[in-house]
Amino acid sequence: LAQERGYTLYTLPRAPLAEAVSVSDEALHTYHEAHRDNYTTPEAVDIDYTLYDIADLGASDEQIAAARQASEKRSGRYIIFDDSKTAADAAAAIQAGEKTFADYWQAVTDKTTAGETGTLDPASKDKSVTPEIGAALFALAASGDTSPVIKSEYGDMLIELGNIEASTLSDDELRRLAAQQNLATYDSRANQAFDAAQNGQPLPAITGITGGNIASLKNITAASADAAWLQNPKVREQLFGEKPLAENKTADPVEIAPQQTVFFTVTRREKPQPRPFAEVKNDVERDYRNAEAEKGLQTRGEALQKALSENNRDEVEKLAREYGVETLTLEPTNRFSDNPIVPALFENPARISTQKSANGDLIIARLDSVRDGDIKALPDNIRQGAAFTWQQQDMATTYNSYGDWLYRHAKIKVNEEMLQRQ
Repeated sequence: LAQERGYTLYTLPRAPLAEAVSVSDEALHTYHEAHRDNYTTPEAVDIDYTLYDIADLGASDEQIAAARQASEKRSGRYIIFDDSKTAADAAAAIQAGEKTFADYWQAVTDKTTAGETGTLDPASKDKSVTPEIGAALFALAASGDTSPVIKSEYGDMLIELGNIEASTLSDDELRRLAAQQNLATYDSRANQAFDAAQNGQPLPAITGITGGNIASLKNITAASADAAWLQNPKVREQLFGEKPLAENKTADPVEIAPQQTVFFTVTRREKPQPRPFAEVKNDVERDYRNAEAEKGLQTRGEALQKALSENNRDEVEKLAREYGVETLTLEPTNRFSDNPIVPALFENPARISTQKSANGDLIIARLDSVRDGDIKALPDNIRQGAAFTWQQQDMATTYNSYGDWLYRHAKIKVNEEMLQRQ
């Protein structure tokens, strides 16, 4: 796993060969006819859809206000008293205005009162140290207010509210957060709507359950971004997959986000249509040039591979100059290198191997060195996983050997008389 390999990469460019290809209209027409399926309009659909979103259930002003407060962050400080009576007396004195939280904080700090002090870092209500502490902190109205005695797992506490950091959520996000209180209603309606869709019910029947509206999108292709959910894999599969959704058939519902589901039908499907030669001539010429260049690139690659396999340095240098080859030396590295070509090279143990670059260049790789690498050089997650696997293998080997040893060395005597009685 930690093995390191060094390579020399020889990149043969395709572009010069493509530029040198002789092109005629006859050749382009012939190529176009042979590859007509490559030059068609994209498949397109019109769809009707409805989104069922928990936020559509609405939320009261009180619920939104509660959501806003719950998404605030609050800090503070606390005192844990060693006995309940001292805590109760302190709470009463602070409530009566006879003393302040700061007085008791100082007394505990000076050790004239038994207890412990500490601070509470800014946190939302649901991220507080404990639910009791979160509830107490968020029940206070203003900075400097002190809570009643809190019976916590740490002991009897008093909490003073520090700073209040306002919520950074948008109004829409707050409405969605507030609407979570309607989760039971959402789930019930979502299940009913899902069953209706599975039974082939049309969208009006589904919106009758969800209370939503039906909208339309026209001329949608696999590349369309009219709505973000169109790129959802489950939506794309039903629209343009191997078994696309038939016209006017209700699709399988897709949850595109938590508590947000899309229901849709295809109202029109247009299959790919051939595009006129004049419209795609530039694309045809590009592809024709590349296809012809590929033949020459293959021939050049075979010649260079032969020279490399024969260790013919003079021939390698000659061909490299002639072909405009770019040479790059890769220092020994493991398969987890940041260089994107390295993992692919590790998949091929051959001394001479080939790869294709994204722009069509041919890369010939010569394996120059192989050595044991340092496991410490592996990424942390890989190293930890490997260590666990090796430990398991080592244990298995130990136990198997020990079992074999027992089997071969144990002196077992059979009581024949007892067997006869049985």
